[in-house]
Amino acid sequence: MYNPTSAIYTYTSKSGLQLQLRVQGRDLTIPAPFKPYFFAKERYSKAVEYYANRKKITVSIVSTDLKTLAGEPVVKVEVEQPHQVATLRDAMPFETFEADVPYVRRVMIDLGWKVPTSYTKLYYDIECKDEKIVCIAVGGLTGSVEVLTGDEKSILSEFTNFIEQADMLIGYNSNNYDYPVLKKRFQANKLKLPPLQRWYDLLPALQDSSQRMLPSWSLEWVGKNLLGMERVHTDKPFSQLSLREIYERCQRDVEITRELDKKFSLSDVDIMKAHISYIFPDEVELITRCIDSLLLKKARELGIVLPNKPTSNNVQKHSGAFVAQPPEPLKIFYNVLYLDCVSLYPNIIINFRISPDIGRRLYPEMLSMLMSERKKYKQLYRETGKLKYYTLQYAYKILANATYGAVNSVGFRIQRVDLGDEVARRGREIVTSLYKFYAELGFNVIYADTDSVVLSNITADVDTFSMLADAGSRHIKDKFGVDIQVEAKKFYSKLYFMRRANDESAAKKKYAGFLLWTSDEGWFDTPTLDVAGIEIVRSDFPPAAQKLQKQLIEGFLGGKTLVELQNILLSYKQALFKGLFSPDELAWSRSITRKNYQVAAPHVKAAEKLREAGYTVNIGDKIRFVYTRWGPMPVELCKELTVDVKHYWDLFERIAERTLGITGEVKLDRFFTS
Repeated sequence: MYNPTSAIYTYTSKSGLQLQLRVQGRDLTIPAPFKPYFFAKERYSKAVEYYANRKKITVSIVSTDLKTLAGEPVVKVEVEQPHQVATLRDAMPFETFEADVPYVRRVMIDLGWKVPTSYTKLYYDIECKDEKIVCIAVGGLTGSVEVLTGDEKSILSEFTNFIEQADMLIGYNSNNYDYPVLKKRFQANKLKLPPLQRWYDLLPALQDSSQRMLPSWSLEWVGKNLLGMERVHTDKPFSQLSLREIYERCQRDVEITRELDKKFSLSDVDIMKAHISYIFPDEVELITRCIDSLLLKKARELGIVLPNKPTSNNVQKHSGAFVAQPPEPLKIFYNVLYLDCVSLYPNIIINFRISPDIGRRLYPEMLSMLMSERKKYKQLYRETGKLKYYTLQYAYKILANATYGAVNSVGFRIQRVDLGDEVARRGREIVTSLYKFYAELGFNVIYADTDSVVLSNITADVDTFSMLADAGSRHIKDKFGVDIQVEAKKFYSKLYFMRRANDESAAKKKYAGFLLWTSDEGWFDTPTLDVAGIEIVRSDFPPAAQKLQKQLIEGFLGGKTLVELQNILLSYKQALFKGLFSPDELAWSRSITRKNYQVAAPHVKAAEKLREAGYTVNIGDKIRFVYTRWGPMPVELCKELTVDVKHYWDLFERIAERTLGITGEVKLDRFFTS
């Protein structure tokens, strides 16, 4: 068995189908372990041969003991080259199975090959001028960062030597810029890029780990705010930098990229997800790819073949979770306890055996494996303190929690909206039953959402929290006959719900409170503001608006009078009209997601102005812009411009009205309650 850090296939008429592997730092070439294949229903065997002859593809039809999800027998259709699988699949008017699994992934799954749990990493960054690479900075996990300079061809040749020593090349936003440019420049210089390294981008991993909630994804913002490390020579456009300044900036970018990865273990977590899922670390950006591979593996163990992925996105959506209506908007509730059903949807799938196969084993057994392995590595981490075990259990947790969303997503290979409906229905029944159970015991149940029930007026005592959670677990066992645990997750001294826009009722999923205790961190020394569903946690909102909202919430929960709260709002109006806010404080953030836009949105207009001024803007970059009297302007270019005060005052008023029901007028909203 091999545990390759990378693998590709090659085919020549002389050598036939071969695999090139990278194993323990060495490159190997081996004969392909089996022919590329897919499945078709047994009754279509003759039809497969007919269409293969029409396409002049040599096939072998092999009998199997495998069956479809519906229990119909299938045959294995073997071909000579991987691309012939898709050619034949697309030529046939009847259903085929697993005819879209890449050959290398097929080998990994079938033979149980897994990537190792560690890679030799090389961090890199490139800088270009006049469409040519002028330097490449490289650095390992430790030590200094080296900058490769000279003419472009010599830079690339020297970089090749570094590449060949590594298993994984790690950049920041490199999928959108560095790697495509490298491929293009290697080709232009008639050089060959080594084929067996994985090219990994930290940006998608950071976005996933932070739920896409940072106000900017630029390396400058991330380095400064997450690491306390500043980029260099960012005070002027790139076109005005000297070569020495470009080299220093390139070197610093690699230092920041490396520290970002080390601090948040981004690539390590993705390596572990890849290790579990029979794929490579740069492929786990799509979590559905991980779940797909795991299900293909489990299906084969159960004697099942799975359908191809749908070619159309025209699929039905399943019903949603239960979310109770909060009782009142803008009313403070005291001593609030959040009770959570642990891994509710995975446990529903396991306990109620919800699965698309006749034996109802596929989903439950795969999820049971993930949760069992997570439990094992979590215990090993407690016993040894080894980071490897923590990272593994965290990767298993991510995969288990992602399974329900993955199997119900558009484009997943098993489209069964009825199963998603059943899981959601069971979840609604359990949470609704818990809601009624606690209410009948005399507790003030103020809210319920998906997998949580929220009680107020609870004694601030961990033993009380545990008693209430245990009672909920017993209720689920007695009522539904399944073991789904309830645990206390969070405790607030005060909490309130926002008001819906243009409505008198409380908004679901939008609340703020002073957090005193969590199951992960225990009791806090001082109350900590915790919010959900509002602008404070949105990555695109201007910091000044978020700061205003935070001050209003803290003031309200802290007991300020209505007049004092309105004065906070009016102080922001005064500061705005006096020009006291910096462009950074008023900046909106939006990502550039493609090269061409049919409609020039504000951030697209701002990006164009940056390019005109000599700045580099790539796909994936977040553009921070300010509304001015002359339209949207990037932060970098609007130091002396007059902001559009009407736009921002309207924004501040909307924030205050939604948060507390107050406006900039002297009167106070009638929905506001102290």
